[in-house]
Amino acid sequence: MKKIVITSLMILTLTFISFAQAPQAFKYQAVARNAVGNELINTAINVRASIRDISATGTILYQETFSVTTNMLGLFSINIGQGTIVTGLFTTIPWSTGSKYIQQEVDFGSGYQNMGTSELLSVPYALYSANGTTGPIGLTGPAGTNGATGAIGPIGLTGASGTNGATGATGLPGTN
Repeated sequence: MKKIVITSLMILTLTFISFAQAPQAFKYQAVARNAVGNELINTAINVRASIRDISATGTILYQETFSVTTNMLGLFSINIGQGTIVTGLFTTIPWSTGSKYIQQEVDFGSGYQNMGTSELLSVPYALYSANGTTGPIGLTGPAGTNGATGAIGPIGLTGASGTNGATGATGLPGTN
């Protein structure tokens, strides 16, 4: 059987929806080629994508599959995070802890063949958000409530008796 080779053209794009929230997916595109380098034009293929942690051989954090058909240039596009889940949850991938890698595998009918693994890098939107201008300061929130008054403490001990003061001056004699 012919060995199939995929030449990856990595296009990773995070887009923002009108709510200014990032969708839970990103684009991936590649060109499918046969063993001699010719594009597989208008060909149905099965693709398996895995997100690996820390290195190209690291733990698989997330894996999904896709059934796609290449176009007239041999190109196929998928949305990582929107395929048929094999393992993991896309929303729980710890993107902020260490490098992440994407592994792509293709099944042309005889089982999945590893086509390579690449490190996921920043996209323009992420670079802008890290270095872009700060937005306006929001409105001040409502004042909080005061906490409950604490309990009164116990009565203290009686202090020691003080010393007697000095004797006062003798008064004037009285009249009869």
